[in-house]
Order: sequence, then C-alpha cells, then structure tokens
Amino acid sequence: MKGLTRRQMFKAMAVTAGAVTLGTTTAHIAGAAPGTEIRVLSINTWLNGTGVSGGLQMVADVITATRANVVLLLESNSSATNSIANRLTNAGTKFYATSTSDTGILSQFPISESSSLNSMTKTVITVDSTQIATYAAHLNYKYYATYLPRGYGAGNDSGEFSQYGFKKMPAPVTDVEKIQLNNMNSGRPEAITNFINDAALEQAKGRSIILGGDFNEPSHLDWTDAAKNLFDHNGVVLPWETTRRLEAAGFLDAYRSQYPDPVTHPGFTWPSDNPAKPTSQLTWAPDADERDRIDYIFTDSTSKLSLTETGVVGPRSTIVRNQRVAETSQDNFIASPTPWPTDHKAVLAVYQLGTVNTTTAMTSPGSAFAGQNVNLHAKVSPAVRGGSVEFTIDGGASVTGTVGTDGVAVASYTFTTAGAHNVVARYSGATGAESSVAPAFPVNVTTSSPTDARTTTTLDPVGTIAKDAAATLKATVDPATAIGAIQFKLGDTPLSGPVTVLNGIATLATMFAASGTFSVTAEFVGGNGFIDSASAPQTLTVPGDPDPGNSGGSVGNVGSLFGNIFGS
Repeated sequence: MKGLTRRQMFKAMAVTAGAVTLGTTTAHIAGAAPGTEIRVLSINTWLNGTGVSGGLQMVADVITATRANVVLLLESNSSATNSIANRLTNAGTKFYATSTSDTGILSQFPISESSSLNSMTKTVITVDSTQIATYAAHLNYKYYATYLPRGYGAGNDSGEFSQYGFKKMPAPVTDVEKIQLNNMNSGRPEAITNFINDAALEQAKGRSIILGGDFNEPSHLDWTDAAKNLFDHNGVVLPWETTRRLEAAGFLDAYRSQYPDPVTHPGFTWPSDNPAKPTSQLTWAPDADERDRIDYIFTDSTSKLSLTETGVVGPRSTIVRNQRVAETSQDNFIASPTPWPTDHKAVLAVYQLGTVNTTTAMTSPGSAFAGQNVNLHAKVSPAVRGGSVEFTIDGGASVTGTVGTDGVAVASYTFTTAGAHNVVARYSGATGAESSVAPAFPVNVTTSSPTDARTTTTLDPVGTIAKDAAATLKATVDPATAIGAIQFKLGDTPLSGPVTVLNGIATLATMFAASGTFSVTAEFVGGNGFIDSASAPQTLTVPGDPDPGNSGGSVGNVGSLFGNIFGS
C-alpha cells in the first residue's frame, strides 16, 4: 500500500461519538413517496469526502440518483454531513441532518430526537405517524479478522498477530477459534450488543428500527460451507459474531433476506473499484481476494417496514489481487453512478410502511432419508396473500415455494447426505405484508437400509376445483408393488387419515369449502422393505373470494377448508 491510507488517516481522526448537531435544508425528491416508501441508503463517504476530489458533491449526486430519503453516512463528521445536506438543499431537496464525529444521518422525514451511541449516530424520524429509531454505525476497523484466513494481518493493536499490522503474514490463519478471538477483541460485537439493548427500549415505545453502516466485519450468512473454498476463505466456515447477534435478536439483513445465496449473490461492498485512484490505494491485501460484504442495512422483524427492493450501488468492478476486475456475480446492482466517491460500494434498501407484521415457522419435516424427496413446509402468520418462502439448506442450496391462501408454502427437496441439517425459511413479504425469517429448523437425515427399495411418489395435477364440488385426488407410487399408505395434505394439514396404496395407486375423494390457492401434496409412508417418498406440490385453485371471516386470506380451521372425506 502506498501513500496515506484510509486506516492510517483514522489514526489522526476522533472516531468516538461526539456532540450531536442538527441542521435542516429544503426540497423534494421526485418519486421518493414520503409517508409510504422509505428508501434507505448506506454509504461510506471515504474520509469525509476527501478520498477523491469533489467527493462530497459526488455523495450528494448518489443520493439524488438513488432517490434515497433516509441516508446513513459513514466516515462523515458534522461538517461533511451538513455540507452534503446543504448541497441537496441547493438542488431543491429538503433533508434534516444529524451527526457525530464519524457518522451522520440525513432524512427527508422530520427528526424528533438525536443522540450518540458507541460507534453510532442515532435519531428518531417520523414518517406519517410512525416513529422509526434510526442508527448509522461505523464499527472498529482494527482487528479486521477477515484478513487472517487470507494471509494478512488484521491491524491488531496488541496480542497475537499484532506484529504484522495489515501486512502479509507467512501463512493464512484458518483456526476458527483464533479468528473468532481476534474478532471479539475488535469490540464490534460488544457495540452491536449495546445497539440491541438500546433498540429494545425503542421497540418498547412502539418504534420501528433501522440500522445500517460499515461494520468492518463480514456476515455469518456469507462465510458458509458453500463459500468455504471461494474468495480466499481457505476452507474457513465462520459464524461472524456481530451479524449473528443481530439475527439472534430478530433483526433482518436486507440484502441477504432477498438474496440468500452467498455464492451467486455475494453482495460485495469492499473493496470497490474507483477509477479516480490507483489500485494501490484501494486494496489492503494486494496478493489476496479480499472481497467481502461489510456494509449492511437491517430492520427489526416486528417493525412496520416491509422490504420491497434491495441492491448494491456502485461500480460493477472491484479489486482482486491488486487488479481491477469486473464482477461476474448475479448481484442486483440498482445503480452504478459515475464518477464514484468512495472505496466502498453502497447499499440501498426500499421499505413500504404500513404493512402487516408476519412470523414464519417451519412445520416439517423433522426427519428424512438421504436420496429421497421430501417436502419442506413453512407457515406464515397471519395468513397473507402473495409472496414466497425460500428454504435455505445449511446456508447453501435453496428451493422456493409460493405462499398459499392458508399461509403455507411447500417446496420439494432431496437431502443427499445423512446427518443433522438446518433449514431456514425466509418469507419474501408482499404488498401489505412484511418479510420474516423462521429460526433454523433441524432435519435429521438418515441412510435407509440397503435392503429397502427406493420409491417415488407422483400426485396427479389438481388444477381448478369449484367450491364444494366433488373432487378426487390420485397419487401413484413406483414401484407398484410398494407396501404402505399415502398421506394427502392441503398445505401442512392432513386431508383425512392415511390412504392405503393398492397396486401403486391411492385415491382420496373430497371437496373444498374454502376459496383460494393452496398446495396439495402426497406423502408415501413405506411399509416393511420400502422407503418413504413425497410428491412435488401441486397447485389447487378454488375460485371465489377468500372467506370474509379469515383475515388476510386465512382459511380458518380444517373443518372450514374441506368437506366429507373418504379414501380408497
């Protein structure tokens, strides 16, 4: 690294929270829809806008280009924050501003309170009648433990590895315990715990929460088994503590909630390419792939904010091994304004206000056989109209099911290996309904006896069936000699008891008394010598408006869902 680096500059900067200042400016961003749509931008200004010539104006231009109406500024002192607000004022946009010595917040919505927290600026904004406690965080850049597996020092002040500073080490550190200890010494997890405690007080007042910023730490959702041999992780799978604590406290990571696969959508924000600077001023680990997602936006899962869009803002190129390279991922780049003001990419998250809080819970299966298809079930409450649930297995592979009128989503999956597996169900949200995430659901996968025969189960298409009309469901099990029974299900609710399979066929005569769209499945429970299997879900549509007594499209109890049932 040559010249005066970002982290060297910080040695001369006060990074603890200072006195809060408050300023206001004037105007309106077309299309920002204050009162209904909240467009949150988190952007690092790079040394108060001095990283490139004209940096503060460029930051203002990015805000205008993204139509952000709440902006979380990092590496932005009071002077820089107010300067950006004034530039937007002169362009005809009204923003309220508040800041500390290292972070700032701009808002088109009125600010009622402002204060400082460890490594954060905090303010309360009012959107219509809803109050939102908003936090801009810039966490400690030292003890940057993500460099250790890449063979570079973490910039420690003392202790193990401190002799290397940020320089190259003799070999990568892949001992998870050592990496975690180094990360804990940064104080970042402690700062987030302080935030969680403070946010709990705000939630007790009925306020929603927005948190964003430069955490200087990757996500536990990114350093997974699926990514362990990518991006110079060098085989390390690590539950990074700061984001892990946020998830455990019920906070939703905007980008990862919409794009759960860290391989196809890594969402890297550091380092960003910047054509105005040589690569030597943009990279800290010139012989490594140091790319990470360290800039975030979070909301609390019980808030009135429903995520509708999120993405990366910034150049589509980055720095890998001291070379400028184009990003080849499937990441959602919302905008790539030029010129670019910083060495980070920014993050934008768009929320809709005034939606229903939801919770998502996995309901089955608790067990499965390796190599045999099973159905993953999740229930969204209250039952909502629209959206989907993405089931992510062990932080890697994922499958998606559409949420039915009963609030249930079903998706087929085949576990390929025996052992304990975890499935996380993420509801996407929909118009009028918030997104939500279920706790990890354990599935015990076992290997069947080598003498047992594998089976496959197929459910005939169901299609459209009139309300209260007679209908027959048919499932086929292969081989036809299979012994066992079929459990037909509507969503996650059994339709009668198991139906015995005869000559590979099971049928169920029924009728449906509730209107809506549902998933129907057939699950084969094998007798001696045969392995269980499940059909893929089939969509059932019962025309007519959902029953008026069921809020948001809920179908009520089982008795209201279907009529008399008998099987053969």
